[in-house]
Amino acid sequence: MKMKINIAKLIIVGLIITGTGINAQTTQSALPEALQGLKVHGLFYISYQNGKAYAGTPDETMSYNQFVMGRGYLDVQKTLTSYFMGRYTTDITRDATGDWKTRIKYLYGKFSYKGGAVFSDLGVEFGQVHNPWLDFEESINGFRMQGTMFLERSGIFNSADVGFTAGSNLGGKVSESYQKTVNSHYTGRYGTWQAGVYNGGGYHASENNENKVIGGRLTIRPLPDIVPGLQFSGLGMTGKGNVAPTDSTSPPDWSLFDGMVSYEMPNFTGTAQYYRGKGNQSGSAIFNGKAREQEGYSLFGAIHLADQNRVSVIGRYDYFDSNTKVSNNDVQKRFIAGVAYDMHKGNTWLVDYQRVNHSASGIPSEDQVQLTLQVKF
Repeated sequence: MKMKINIAKLIIVGLIITGTGINAQTTQSALPEALQGLKVHGLFYISYQNGKAYAGTPDETMSYNQFVMGRGYLDVQKTLTSYFMGRYTTDITRDATGDWKTRIKYLYGKFSYKGGAVFSDLGVEFGQVHNPWLDFEESINGFRMQGTMFLERSGIFNSADVGFTAGSNLGGKVSESYQKTVNSHYTGRYGTWQAGVYNGGGYHASENNENKVIGGRLTIRPLPDIVPGLQFSGLGMTGKGNVAPTDSTSPPDWSLFDGMVSYEMPNFTGTAQYYRGKGNQSGSAIFNGKAREQEGYSLFGAIHLADQNRVSVIGRYDYFDSNTKVSNNDVQKRFIAGVAYDMHKGNTWLVDYQRVNHSASGIPSEDQVQLTLQVKF
């Protein structure tokens, strides 16, 4: 009898896998308890890069010709109750000897609550969690495979930290047609918000002081029925740079404001953001012992062409002034252009060209051609 029951279960699971119309509830009940509510995802970036980079010798660049593994996410999520789930995400990094290592990107428990008419789909992450900004921006940009977003690439902060993040939708959700054809992330009808408190070291540095960083993002979708893709977002963070205090000095200040206007539709995505801040997460942005005042902006656009929007042309321009109080410091201007082809559900090829111009004397321009394969499941 036990053998017959096991065979019956295998037949049911087989029918589910082959798509014979068994509903989700039946699917879950047919699986062993350990697999119910379990989701496993992967996201990998594999690139070939050819270019020239400044290596410290005035007026000279160094050539490189290399294959690179830029990301190696393995993401495991498990729904435990109607209001609680756990997530464990690993990523890869390469140490100074060239050996590949696995490190933790996210590790948290998340409490969820349906909420009401104003604040819906409330969630609180506790552990090594998302910061309030980068995951949100990447859900709009969609081409993180080219490289990091503007604030992270400028050395301001990275995408995760130890602490907690809370957030919710404002109102219900935008229409199902918008979610299906444009964006299924951060779908609050009138916007979304996130806020939290963090150690301040990011996800690949230990905390070097007792100061905590406070940050929050507010996004408003003013015309959800007329122009649902139009959003206005603001980010604020304040704390101290991740530097150990001494008898004579305290950790440098770190604060920022970033504002972004974004517009999404089936055939086009565009963002424009402005940043102004003091210092950075690591505490390295200092001048004469004090946090540097910095400023910059970034423009991004993607045109999604025919063939079910599987071909995209992207362009991006970043301007970053690392010290607004000094006239002869290095101001970086970054130009990016590329073409992407989505083979199947986010499994994408991207070829792009990148050029970085420097205002400081003795630092020549840097150029790179890159071919990237994004593997996603």
